[in-house]
Amino acid sequence: MARTLFSDIPSFVRAPRITGLTASRSGLVIATRRMINDAGTAFIDQLFEVTPDRARQLTWGDKSASLLGIGERGELYFTREDPGEKERGSAIWMLPPTGEAREIFRYKAGIVALQATRANLLLTLAVLPGAADAADGSAAPSATERLLGASHTLATKRAAAKTSAVLHSIYPIRSWDHDLGPGENRLFVSPLPSLYCDPGLEPYSPSEGPSSSNADPFHAAKEAPLHSGAEEEEDDGGEYTLPPTELSLTEVPLPPAPEGVDEWSLAYAIPLPIGTHAFAVMTGRTTIDSFNQVWLVDLTGAQPPRFVAADPKADYDVAGVSFDSTWALLARNLPPLPGQTVDVEYQSFSIATGATTRVASHVWGKPVIAPDGAIYLTADRRGRGGVFRLSTSGEPVLLTPDDEYTYNNLAWAGDHLVALRSSIAEPPAVVVIDPVTGEVARGPELTPELELPGELTEIGATAKDGTPIRAWLAVPDGEGPHPLVVFAHGGPWGAWNDWTWRWNPWVFVAHGYAVLLPDPGISTGYGHHMISRGHDAIGDEPFTDIMALADAAVARPDINQDHQAFAGGSYGGYMANWVAGHTGTRFACIVTHAGLWNVGAMSTTTDNGSWYRWMMGSNPAIGHGLSQAEMWSPHLFAKKIAVPMLVIHGDKDYRVPFGQALELWADLQRLSPQLGHQFLYFPDEGHWILKPANAEIWYETFVAFLDEHVRGKKFKRADLLG
Repeated sequence: MARTLFSDIPSFVRAPRITGLTASRSGLVIATRRMINDAGTAFIDQLFEVTPDRARQLTWGDKSASLLGIGERGELYFTREDPGEKERGSAIWMLPPTGEAREIFRYKAGIVALQATRANLLLTLAVLPGAADAADGSAAPSATERLLGASHTLATKRAAAKTSAVLHSIYPIRSWDHDLGPGENRLFVSPLPSLYCDPGLEPYSPSEGPSSSNADPFHAAKEAPLHSGAEEEEDDGGEYTLPPTELSLTEVPLPPAPEGVDEWSLAYAIPLPIGTHAFAVMTGRTTIDSFNQVWLVDLTGAQPPRFVAADPKADYDVAGVSFDSTWALLARNLPPLPGQTVDVEYQSFSIATGATTRVASHVWGKPVIAPDGAIYLTADRRGRGGVFRLSTSGEPVLLTPDDEYTYNNLAWAGDHLVALRSSIAEPPAVVVIDPVTGEVARGPELTPELELPGELTEIGATAKDGTPIRAWLAVPDGEGPHPLVVFAHGGPWGAWNDWTWRWNPWVFVAHGYAVLLPDPGISTGYGHHMISRGHDAIGDEPFTDIMALADAAVARPDINQDHQAFAGGSYGGYMANWVAGHTGTRFACIVTHAGLWNVGAMSTTTDNGSWYRWMMGSNPAIGHGLSQAEMWSPHLFAKKIAVPMLVIHGDKDYRVPFGQALELWADLQRLSPQLGHQFLYFPDEGHWILKPANAEIWYETFVAFLDEHVRGKKFKRADLLG
């Protein structure tokens, strides 16, 4: 087999990649490219301006740049983050259309979000709970300055004292891989800062556009950085003062909490383009259940907040605002409950009249509103994806070709759409899409092309209820027969339809394995019926669908039915655990990453409290009224595990808490230690393994475990593994 990048795991893990794409309404398009630092120990994100045929690097140096927003004048707002610092992104930098970037605001308590309108900046900032009391009696000139000065100073003092203590009074206390608090999200507005420090500089002309000179797209050129590169100075901890700033911030009043709500906080805000108002999405909590409400707030403070939408049975989000600031697109999201499948309905909201009109139902996607009011969105499509235009009847009509690609980060840019396009066989690349014809043109190359070590094909089967089901199958070069490893996808609402750097099948193909990527019941891109299949029985249809597709794969002459393995992460890890107790010795070994083991325990320790009622509630139509935890928890079948398992988990995984892996590991060691189970533990990782060296060890250990138990090779320990 010919050697490719995928054959060398360290080189693959450290390959450059595109991780983001954002565009302004006027047409400025910014891509984020991630590359390894010079030491090879951390990733660095840098910003690129891209046109249909050129790319220009905008940020440089050894600190990552995270884009916050793009202004109407062509300026960028971003934070600079050093992976070695505990406090990241504590300052806002502005890069004008020409010249150097400069720091315009520094605030250590937490910069959450920034949006630029035609008239102002809207900032969401975390404010420490003691700031209001600490600011009393300050000589600062305004209430907002006193509040933020006190919050900034308290955050500085907490860092100096090296305390991390947070006092909570309501659920949850953490999210995914980070702790929540101690700051509370508050909303602030500021006039736009001057583009240039020197008033004698020529103003930016939108007709001219930023420079489009082309730099080497694959390597950081040794040129002078656009930012000053000055080291950020620590605040001196003065008595409740903010560092010098170019912003003049005023707090925006938020709506009061409804009666009976235990907690009431700002989730996020989206301003109208004209800058007069903003939609504030507020999250309320009673016990561990949460709900979202949408309000319209006046950024001048002249009018009180205006209620827009709420539903005790659903969550509301703002999916977009029209160019002319006259209407918004709302998303009404149904949560998972016994007998209720997750779903979404889009509604238009008239800002003038308050009228709400249904636009579309059962459409999962990420919408974009065009200047003429047309709605475009990206959505999954039978193991692929596409860009769709919503018709007047609310039906999504495929705009892009019926191709093998998936489209993400869709945005409107001037007079066209831009997106990141990828597939199972191709990493993300920038594309330009004609909104009328759907013609797709590839943009500038920001990453090298990758040669695949095998071929991607498609297989199908029939589920036990007669539903047609399908999967991707990646097969190594050569005749075979090849050993097979089955990958169950996460979610559970998701699909195998685009590129992944974390569970990349081609690494395993390069090491001689065929990889099956099945989309079973509960997968997206196959209609509402498919999502419903298995919703109230997460170990039933999804499991039997995967097994039917695995049977179809091993029936091929190029697949070795006597050498199979199973693996999955998150919900895929749940499925790996379920398979372990239900398939005997069919699979030579099983790899479970961040997987659910005890569903009942998981429902009370995860950061996602909404899952409790779904997992612990009973549905009389399913399983004689038993809950999912009582019927479909893998730990109930621990005694039936007959093959070695590799358990992988990060200690900072708060979505599927680390205790799930500990309980699984204890059961394996108690019931079947002779099978040779192993536990790959990452103390400093969360739900995903993100650090370069850790990702390298993840792949190397995964492959070595397969080689040992599927092929009978001696286990090869990763060089850096403890």
